[in-house]
Amino acid sequence: MRLNLLGWLQYLTQPTRSADMGSLAGDWDPHWDIAYRYRLFFWIHSDDPFRITRIAIELCDRAGSNLLTAADPEDDDEWRREELNRLHKTIRESDIAMATLETVQREYAMPADRFWQFRERPDPQETRSRARRKALQGSYNMLLIQVEKRFGAAIAADSRPLMERIDEFERLLTLADAVIDSPDSETWLAALGESVGRSLPETDDRTPDLNKRD
Repeated sequence: MRLNLLGWLQYLTQPTRSADMGSLAGDWDPHWDIAYRYRLFFWIHSDDPFRITRIAIELCDRAGSNLLTAADPEDDDEWRREELNRLHKTIRESDIAMATLETVQREYAMPADRFWQFRERPDPQETRSRARRKALQGSYNMLLIQVEKRFGAAIAADSRPLMERIDEFERLLTLADAVIDSPDSETWLAALGESVGRSLPETDDRTPDLNKRD
C-alpha cells in the first residue's frame, strides 16, 4: 500500500530468491521451497506508458509450465483433480483474466509504439536464448582455454563469437570432445560451425560459413 503502481510492479517482478517474491516463472531456478509460480501480463497503452489497459495472470507449476493445462488427463491422483477443478471454478466465479506465455508469443500483435518511438521489437525467443547464453559464460571460457592450448590464441579468438551463439550446455559438452579429437584447427572449426548450425532455429539465416574469408 506504500507504493505507487510502477513501484509496486517493480517490487513484484524483480528477480529474487526471497520466499515471498521468488515465484516468478523466469529463466532462473526457483527457490527450493517454491512449488507453484505465476506470470503476470500487462498490456501497456501505446500512447501512455503509465496506463495499463489489461492485466492477466498465468498459474504455473514449479517448472514454469501452465498449471491448468500441464495436468495429465489420465492422472489417477483424485485429490489433484479435485484441486484443479476447484481452481477452475474459482477463476470462473471471480472473473480472473487468464493468459499463457505460449499463446501471447504466438498470437499477440504488438501495436505501434507512439510514445517511446522504439525502432526494434522484442523477440521472446532471443530473450530466452540470451539468458541461457549468459549462464553459460563460465563454460565458454573453460572450453576456449582448451581450444587455445590445442590450436593457439588466434583460433580461440575466432571460436569465441561462434561458440557464444550456442545456448545448450549438452552441445558444449559435445564440443569438449571435439577439441580433443580434432587433429587440426580446420577440423575443429568445422565441428564448431556444424554445432552452431544445429543450435540455431530453422528460420535463422545466421549460420556461419567457415569457408568464407574476408
